[in-house]
Amino acid sequence: MTLWPKSVRSHAKTGHDREIIAAYPFRSAAPTSLWASLIDGASQNLAFAGPAG
Repeated sequence: MTLWPKSVRSHAKTGHDREIIAAYPFRSAAPTSLWASLIDGASQNLAFAGPAG
């Protein structure tokens, strides 16, 4: 329940151009197809980083 639902709807992006499309709690929770599409869609650089140790 939102205190001001009309205000929130008018200020929050809900369409195809919203900034966050999906969130995953950890890398392995993201579907394999997502990783494949991100790699296939790269046009210039790929950078991989992860926690050490």
